[in-house]
Amino acid sequence: LYENKVYTYSFYICIVNYRIKKKGDQLHGKNFSQRVKDVLGYSREEAERLQNSYIGPEHLLLGILRDGSGKAIEALRHLGVQLAELKASVEKDLRLSNDHINAGDEITISKSTDKVLKMSILEARIL
Repeated sequence: LYENKVYTYSFYICIVNYRIKKKGDQLHGKNFSQRVKDVLGYSREEAERLQNSYIGPEHLLLGILRDGSGKAIEALRHLGVQLAELKASVEKDLRLSNDHINAGDEITISKSTDKVLKMSILEARIL
């Protein structure tokens, strides 16, 4: 439960901090800043590297950790989170999961990740 809150909180901070652009490239019909697009790309690469068939909030967190900067990282450090330990723990859990990709399968965004993205977009608009 703690880790799920950290995943959601971290990505939420990342989205809110970097705001949604008014114009520019779109990902799934949404305009994101370049930094958010980078984190989403890293998240996809992490899912591929760990051979998972989906991009979940835990992959978003790995993408944020891989980016290594920004308010999300600052918040985690402020909370006393050991980033290397968190990364290792998340990777271990993902490797132990039964949801691995088969050759030719497409990686999808999970419902929980879609919800995190939508909530983040709404919150960014409010700010």
